[in-house]
This record gives sequence, C-alpha cells and structure tokens, in this order.
Amino acid sequence: MLGRLHGHILRETRVGERYVVVGWKVGGEGRKLWSGTAVFDEDGNARASASTTWIQLKSDQEDFRVEKRS
Repeated sequence: MLGRLHGHILRETRVGERYVVVGWKVGGEGRKLWSGTAVFDEDGNARASASTTWIQLKSDQEDFRVEKRS
C-alpha cells in the first residue's frame, strides 16, 4: 500500500517526446519499503524525480477495504 509519495518536476515535459523512466529500491525496514523513481529525456537530462514509502500489509489485512463515509 502506498504510504507516501513525494515528487519534483525539474523540467517541463512535452507530449510526443520520448522519455526513460527508471525505478530502484532504496531500502526497507520491517514492512516499510522505500523506492525512488526518475524520468529522463533522450539526452539524459533529468525531468522529474520521486521518492515513495510502501507498506506491506500483514497477511490478516489482505482484505483491507476503505469505506466511504457520508
């Protein structure tokens, strides 16, 4: 489950241009996992980056549902 997402737009992107998206594991502790993501243009210039925290649900939480409140 996504716990936190923090992103940065470094340069404008344009429709029709080609980009490379990469992701990597930063680390983990218990059920928390951290990862990074970056977007590069064809010349290798960074366009955007992000860091995320993911939380693995416990086996008894696999049926976890979010209910809407009125």
